[in-house]
Order: sequence, then structure tokens, then C-alpha cells
Amino acid sequence: MLKRIAADTLRAHCADVAARAAADPAALAGQLTADGTALADRLHRGDDLDDADAARLAVALHIVRVRDMATARITRLNAARLAVQWSRFGVRVPPVFVAPAAFLAAHACQLYGNLPGAYTALRVALDAQPGYRLAAMLHAGLFFQEDGGFDVSDVALPPAEPAAEWLDPLRERLDLFDLFDRAGAVG
Repeated sequence: MLKRIAADTLRAHCADVAARAAADPAALAGQLTADGTALADRLHRGDDLDDADAARLAVALHIVRVRDMATARITRLNAARLAVQWSRFGVRVPPVFVAPAAFLAAHACQLYGNLPGAYTALRVALDAQPGYRLAAMLHAGLFFQEDGGFDVSDVALPPAEPAAEWLDPLRERLDLFDLFDRAGAVG
């Protein structure tokens, strides 16, 4: 059975990211993007991620470029395998951070024709983060296209030059995690 990322590991990583965000947000965005992309590639290869790496990936997936690069690397040829990988990863992630992983599982399911799996994963993403736009778009696309949806892999990636704005979605999650953590819901 898969176990959740240790709360202390995730808490420490979140504190580190929050502290570094004040100093040089654009540099941090670039570093988190490079790290998150490398970790997503490892997950795609089937590597096991320890708690520290899983915590880093869970946080980095809230950088849109990291999520989009992971999305673009899911193809019809690897979709069945990656649906399992992202679903398993999502089980390890606390609800406040699960939406991108659940979206990636849904996208992979949709690409290989597992619409019930896609809907289930999208429900997880949208329950965890109701305003998660890419999950809402995929959910709507599944209803409106006869062939089972659209391929979000064709979505253009944002510019490659790291910018402080890349941290905006992550800041919201870190704030929520802090509230979640203080309420004793983690660990």
C-alpha cells in the first residue's frame, strides 16, 4: 500500500520554499521548474520517489510550466502506464496539493480511452481545488467531444524565462497548507 508523504518532510520543504520566495522569486521559479521537471521525468520513467523527492514534486507541480511539461510528455503510447504512475503519486499527496497530479492522471486516462478513470481523477482534482481551470476544461471537453475529449498536450507552454508570477499558484497552496497544517490535519 502506498503511504502519504511524511508530513514533516512536506512541512520542511514548504517552509524552505516560502522562505526562499521572498529573496529572489524568479530564480526560485526557475529552480523549482528545473527540479520539478526532472522529478516528473523520473516518475514517467517509473522511478520510485522517496518522500523528499515526492514532496518537491508535489510542490513544483503548482508551477504551471512544470505541470504543462509533464502534460506534454504524456502521449497515447505511454498514457496507460502514466495514468497508473500519476494516480499512485496522487495517493501520496495531501489534498491541498493533489489537483495537478489528479489532472495528469485524468489526462493520461483520457488519452488511452479510460473515460471512467478520467472522470474519477478529475473529480479528485476539482474536489481538492474547485477553481483548477485545466481540470475544469478537460472535464468540459470530455462531455463535448465524441471521441472522448481533447488532447491538452497541444496547449502551448508559457515562456521559458522564469518569472516571479510562476509562483502565484504555489503561494496560494502554501498558504492553504499552512492553515491545513495548523488545524492538525496533516501528519
